[in-house]
Amino acid sequence: MHIHPLKETRECCLKEALQIESPQLACPYFLAKSTAPCGTPELCTFLDSKKLRRGLITRNVKSAVDLFHQRFGILFSPALSREFRPYKPDPAPLLHICSSWDVQPNEVMMVGDSLKDDVACGKRAGAFTCLLDQTGRYDAPQFDSVDFKPDFKVSSLADIVPLLDAHFDLVP
Repeated sequence: MHIHPLKETRECCLKEALQIESPQLACPYFLAKSTAPCGTPELCTFLDSKKLRRGLITRNVKSAVDLFHQRFGILFSPALSREFRPYKPDPAPLLHICSSWDVQPNEVMMVGDSLKDDVACGKRAGAFTCLLDQTGRYDAPQFDSVDFKPDFKVSSLADIVPLLDAHFDLVP
């Protein structure tokens, strides 16, 4: 499975992988709920249908990640917890995932809800980045001049499905 950009924003393409990071995915608050965070099942179903892999980088402990996998049946592999060092915004976790998948960083997308951690990690690694901004907090003027700007911004994980369809050609 290869992903090729329909609208070139850089001279690279996504291939075989989508790297997802959101602290909410393994947060104990969500682990107590009976359903996965909003948009997660839809996005994972789409990724599975396209045979796109997904990984997780979080500062939560491994036991919280394991509980998320168990409770919701949504697996991320690899799933790197705070025990993996150095952690984001260092690009090492994302580069580790790319290496384990045998893909280049410019063939993945880092999705996360933090400019300073997730987007910085993705950009430093050389990946496409997507900022998950559920509340619109990054619309404030002080975020206009940040060091690392995301390639894309969404308000829900479910919004990534039409984003991928609009900007990338998903071909086998």
